[in-house]
Amino acid sequence: MAEPHIALLRKGGLHILALTRVGADNRWWATAADGKPFRITRQQIVWETDIAILDSGLSQWIGEAEQVAAETDVEEAWKVVQGEVPGLSLTDLAELVWSPAVESVQIGALLLCLFTSPLRYFHPDGLMLTPLSEADVAQQIEKRAQQGQAVDEESSFIAWLGGTAEIDGWTHRQQSWLETVRQFAFEGDSSTAAKAVKGWLRQFPKTMDPQRQAFDLLVWRGEIDEDEFFTLRRLGYPKSFSDEILAEADRLAAAEITGDENRRDLSVLAVFTIDEASTVDIDDGLSVQRTASGYEVGVHISDAAALVPAVGLIEEAARERMTSLYLPEAMLPMLPRQLSEEAGSLVAGSLRPAITLLAQFNDVFELQSWELCRSQVRSACRLSYEEADAALLDASALYGLELDMLSSVAQPLRHARLVAGALEMDRPELKVRVDEDKNVAVFVNPVPTPARRLVAEFMVFMNNLVGTYLRENDIPAIYRSQDPVDMEDIPDTSVDAVRQYHILRQIRPARLGTAPGLHALLGVDPYVQVTSPLRRYTDLVNQRQLASMLDGDAPTYELEAVKAALFRADAMLRDLSRAENERQRYWIHKLMSGKLGEEFSAIVLDARDRDYVVELEAYLIRSNVYLRPGTEPGDTVQLVLQEVDTWRQQAHFRQAD
Repeated sequence: MAEPHIALLRKGGLHILALTRVGADNRWWATAADGKPFRITRQQIVWETDIAILDSGLSQWIGEAEQVAAETDVEEAWKVVQGEVPGLSLTDLAELVWSPAVESVQIGALLLCLFTSPLRYFHPDGLMLTPLSEADVAQQIEKRAQQGQAVDEESSFIAWLGGTAEIDGWTHRQQSWLETVRQFAFEGDSSTAAKAVKGWLRQFPKTMDPQRQAFDLLVWRGEIDEDEFFTLRRLGYPKSFSDEILAEADRLAAAEITGDENRRDLSVLAVFTIDEASTVDIDDGLSVQRTASGYEVGVHISDAAALVPAVGLIEEAARERMTSLYLPEAMLPMLPRQLSEEAGSLVAGSLRPAITLLAQFNDVFELQSWELCRSQVRSACRLSYEEADAALLDASALYGLELDMLSSVAQPLRHARLVAGALEMDRPELKVRVDEDKNVAVFVNPVPTPARRLVAEFMVFMNNLVGTYLRENDIPAIYRSQDPVDMEDIPDTSVDAVRQYHILRQIRPARLGTAPGLHALLGVDPYVQVTSPLRRYTDLVNQRQLASMLDGDAPTYELEAVKAALFRADAMLRDLSRAENERQRYWIHKLMSGKLGEEFSAIVLDARDRDYVVELEAYLIRSNVYLRPGTEPGDTVQLVLQEVDTWRQQAHFRQAD
C-alpha cells in the first residue's frame, strides 16, 4: 500500500487539503482536518504533492496551511514572472512568494491560494504552473465586478418583492427576474423558473404553497391582477390577434363570396336563428316549409371554409387557438371578430355563404331524402331562446308556426335516438357572467327548454348526416365517438340530481378519431362535428372536407393531415374545456367569499360513511360535507358556509343547526 501524501481535492464544490492513500481494498481514500476517512475517486484529486504527514498531526498541519493561505497573496509573484517565465513548478512559485527553504505548510497554503482565490493568476498544466496574461486577469476582474453588481441587483429585487424597498431604475436583469417570478406564479413547478424563484421565496416567511406565495406577492406589488386567469398562459392561448392577422381578416371579410356559381341561392327561404341573447358569432340557422308531400327542413351553417383559406395567417391563428373560449368575463374568439361576428355570422338581413342540409319529410315526419349543398342564405330573423320558447307555446307569434312544424319533425328524430340508446339527462345549465366592474351573476336554468332541445336535435341530425356523407364517400374526417354507459350500478332513484351524478361518474370521455363509430350517448352512428365552424377548429376541418367534395374537388386534407389536426385538437380541446369550467368555478367561489356565514340549500348526491357529497342548488358546486347520521342521498340539507379558498377553488361548509 502506497504511503499517504497530501493532495488538493474537489469535494462538495470546494477545494480542500487532505491526506490521500490507496487502501487495502485498492480504492482511493482521503482524510481531511476532521480526521474521518472517506472514499474518493481519482478524478477528485486536483494536485498531488510528495508531502507526507502523520495522521496524528494532520489536523494541526491543515489548520496552519489554511491560516497561511488566508494571509498570502500570489499577485506579486505573478507580476514578477508574467511575460518573463513560460512556466514554473509549485516549489519554484513558493520560493518566489517566500524565501528559500520553503516549509510544507507553505506548499499546502500555496495550493489553496492558487485554486480558491477569487482571482486566478496561474493555470495548471501538468506539474507546471503557467502565468496568465494581463488580459486574462483583467477579464476575471471585470467578471467579478459584474457578479458583484448582479448580487446587488438581486438583493434589491428581493427587497422590492418583499415590499421593503423600491427600485428607481429597473435593470434588464431585474426585469427578467420579474418575468421569472410571474412565470412561476402562473405555471408552478412545471415552470423552468421554479428552482430560482423558490430560492428567493425562502427569504420570506415559510409557506406550504410557494406558487401561491409568488402570485400573492405579485398581486400585492400591483404586477398582476388578483383575478388573473393564468391557466390561459399555461395553455398558450393568445388573448388577442396581431395587427397582421387583423389586417388579413379585414381583407378576407371584404371578399365577395356569395356570387359563386357553385352556390345555390336559398335567399328566398325564411331562415331564422335561435341563440343566446348575448351571442355574437351566429353560425347556424333553420328553415322549414310545407311541401306537396310533407315538409322540407333546412339546417344552414355558416360557410367558414369559404372565408378562411386552409393556408395563411387566419388558419394559423385558428389552429393555434382550436376553439373560441367563453369565459364569464370575456369571450375570446377563435377567429377575428371581422370574420366570426360579421362576415361569417348569419346576421339577420345580410346575405351570407352557408353549407345547407335540405331534408325532406313526409306528412308523418318520416325522413324521405336529404342533400347537402353550398348555398347563400339571408337570415330573416334572430330569436333568443326565450323568444323561441314563447313562440312554441303560441303558433300566432313570430315564427310560431315554423317552430311548431320543426318541433313536430324533431320529436321522431329524438325518439329514434332514444331507441338507439341515447342517454338524455335534464341537467340544469349554469351560466356565470362577470361585468367590467367584476360584479358576478350566476344563472341556473333548471332543465333544457323546448327551444334548446329543438336546436340541439337538428344540430345532431346534421352532424350525423354529414358524417354519413363523409363516410360513404371515403373522405378523411374527424369523427367523434363514445362508448355506452354501464347502467348496472346506477341507483334506482327518483331524484334526477343523484341519478345524473352517478351516470356522469360512469361516462367515459368521448374520443376523436379518423374512423367512424357509434356515439352511444347521442344514439347516432357516425357522428362528426361540423355545425360550429366559426368557433371550433375541428368543425372547420370537417367543413373544408365536405365543401371540397360538394365542389367536386379533391379533399382539402389527406388522411395524415387530418390525423395531425386531430392529434393537436384532442388534448387541447379537453384542456380548454376544463379551463372554461375552472374559470366558472373561480368566479363562483369569488362570489361565495363574500357570503361567509350564509345558509345554502344542497342536494345530497352520495354517502361515504358520514362524509357526504353534496351539490349546492344555487351554484351547482359540489363539496364534501360531514352530515348528521341518517342523511340519505336525495335529501335536501341546509349548509352554513364557513370558509372559501378561491386559489384552490374550495368551499367548506357545516350542516346548519
